[in-house]
Amino acid sequence: MRVEISSTRLDITDALKKYTEIKIKSVERMLKKFEAHGEIVAFVELSRTTRHHKQGDVYYAEITMKLPQKTIRIEKTHEDVRGAIDQLKNTLKEDISKLKEINNKKIK
Repeated sequence: MRVEISSTRLDITDALKKYTEIKIKSVERMLKKFEAHGEIVAFVELSRTTRHHKQGDVYYAEITMKLPQKTIRIEKTHEDVRGAIDQLKNTLKEDISKLKEINNKKIK
């Protein structure tokens, strides 16, 4: 799996880039079945929602991942960019699990 990270209104440091890659690649083992059809690319965008807000859900994280049968797209906002990434990873795990369950039911 390859992770492509972009940003809007936010400077991505090497530490933040590495943190994002580690969190997103943690679901890689769940995608082994889907990678048989080709490499999976996860497009991640990190952003600040506005420049003038200092409190509330200021950071935004989005992931788009094309799988053979479906495209997964998730958006999360949080007061901390790492918190938004963590929420993104958790929702991604849930969506992949649901997709695997649906595929297993179709096979049976």
